[in-house]
Amino acid sequence: MPWCPKCKAEYREEFEMCSACDVKLVEQLEPEHDEHEEWVFLINVADGVEADLVEGFIKSGNIPVLRNYKGAGDYLKIYMGMSHLGVDLLVPLSRLEEAKEMIASKPVEIFDEEKQEHEPEMQVEEEKNRNPGRTRAQMIVVWRLLPVAIAIVLWLIWLLIRMRQ
Repeated sequence: MPWCPKCKAEYREEFEMCSACDVKLVEQLEPEHDEHEEWVFLINVADGVEADLVEGFIKSGNIPVLRNYKGAGDYLKIYMGMSHLGVDLLVPLSRLEEAKEMIASKPVEIFDEEKQEHEPEMQVEEEKNRNPGRTRAQMIVVWRLLPVAIAIVLWLIWLLIRMRQ
């Protein structure tokens, strides 16, 4: 089966050019990177959301990225769906300089004028949607601890009833 070397799409035998990239198809893809290549630290970000943004930006330059959660961050990510302990992003050593250049480049505001026109409306909308003191993490902790607290209270009631008999 032919493959596009640029977007890595697979095609049927009768195709010779990639319809998306307009590149000649090849019979076999070359490996993207050496499996034994050393992965090195690129940047530390605050949480998974920021990691998603930076990782997407780096991957847009066809640079592979790995995440390394700090401390118990892996477990928190699984248990609570998020981790606020920080995330290290790693890239292959051979692509480190290229990734650093991408990070250092200043993003261009495409819709700057439109953003300024709608800024007061956006601030009013944000204030309406804001719910002080109720973050997602707080809600998760409350709903995880509430059944435990109820069970403890019921157990204490059971003990008091049993002691009176």
